[in-house]
Amino acid sequence: MTETAAAAPPSTESRPRLAKDKMGVFSVAFFVFAAAAPIAALVGSTPLIFAGVGPGAPLVMIAAAILIAVFAVGYLRMSRRIRNAGGFVVLVSRGLGNTAAGFAAGTVVATYIGLSVGLWSLFGLFAEGLFAEWGIRIPALLWAVVGVAVAGFLVIRGIGVSLSVLGVLLGFEIVCIAILVVGILVNTPPSDFATPSVMLEGAIGPGIGIAFLFTFAMFTMFEAPTVFSEEARNPERTIPRALYLVVTVIAVLYAVSTWAISANVGNDVIAAAAAENPDAFIYGVAAATVGDWFASVLSVLVVVSFIAMMIAVQNVFSRYVFSLSRAGVIPRGLSGVNARKSPRIAAVVVAILIAALLAAFMLAGVDPFTLYSWMLGVGTTGFILVLTIASIAVIVFFRKPGNGRGGAWSTIVAPMIAGLGTLGVLLLVLFNYEFVGGSDAAAWLLLLLIPVLGVIGAVLARRGGRRVDFSDVIES
Repeated sequence: MTETAAAAPPSTESRPRLAKDKMGVFSVAFFVFAAAAPIAALVGSTPLIFAGVGPGAPLVMIAAAILIAVFAVGYLRMSRRIRNAGGFVVLVSRGLGNTAAGFAAGTVVATYIGLSVGLWSLFGLFAEGLFAEWGIRIPALLWAVVGVAVAGFLVIRGIGVSLSVLGVLLGFEIVCIAILVVGILVNTPPSDFATPSVMLEGAIGPGIGIAFLFTFAMFTMFEAPTVFSEEARNPERTIPRALYLVVTVIAVLYAVSTWAISANVGNDVIAAAAAENPDAFIYGVAAATVGDWFASVLSVLVVVSFIAMMIAVQNVFSRYVFSLSRAGVIPRGLSGVNARKSPRIAAVVVAILIAALLAAFMLAGVDPFTLYSWMLGVGTTGFILVLTIASIAVIVFFRKPGNGRGGAWSTIVAPMIAGLGTLGVLLLVLFNYEFVGGSDAAAWLLLLLIPVLGVIGAVLARRGGRRVDFSDVIES
């Protein structure tokens, strides 16, 4: 039997809220495209996906996109009734009650801690290597901490400023990916491109779990449209359109580029080649197909792309902290906003937390690339778990009296397929998790961050009782 969410207070007018009607369909979609950071994902994640499934990488990406699109059917049907920056957490509270929402909240926090620390550590590594070529030797930790501070500043300045910066960066990324793909097409015979049977043979193997892990990492920001529902114009139409547009474009972009890269390197050797030197793999392809000059341009753009991605990640993470604070799960003082209606206090706390964790790991001697693998594993595993919980919440929500039944496809079938699918992916990931950290126990210990923070969140939500309130804040 599920718990009933706490009733809303008599008035919500005094509760802090974010800026209203700031983003349309293309603004939201644009933000998420930039958050996906195509160049950073191509350089940082695709080598690890290739190492797992070789020429099967495009199929894995398409399968992940289809599963997310199916999940979105029920998710969006329910999200029409929600205008709150709490995203998945608010959805779980409406379906399964506040205790389950508290567990989801802890899982989401673990997810964004993992994504933030992992991706900033890889950014630091790439920045250190790039500037070392120019004779500037600054350690990865310092680059990462400076990046965290810059992203935090842009979050505080408001979503409009973030969008302006992200827009310029995204334009450069798309152009570079197009140049790379064209360069490959010019230098690769058509007969070298993998057929569906070759891709399927590559995808079905022991590396599929880890391939799904890093593929889902490339889609983690697809939930951003609903997190920005408070700030969107006409969210009932804006959010669904933006979400489906994002999933479709990202899937096509990554599937086509990985199909081309696999053909150029060789479908039979792509897995071994990517595993041998993952952090330099794409640079090698760029140099061989377009030229050394392009590999140099790409190395600069990767650093810039990471900044774009992390501006988006910290925007979403800060809004989650803001929402949890406003709901009363964590101290309400963290829900303070500035004159631009940006989550000022949450942004500062998030930046300090990420910088402190980066410093703790790197000063302890953890290699930045190892830290990236460990923490991205935590972040993506948490993300997949939240998708599974949210699928259950959608089904339960529409079975409750007064919530409307809707169509069977959107309220039962699609959420059930999504729930079983994401659960299956979660099990694949866990059974193959040794590929993330090898024999190192630290990778498994860090994974415990998910259940630990989940339980803490559930306890806080349950102890808060009626004071915990995930209701929408509507401004007349």
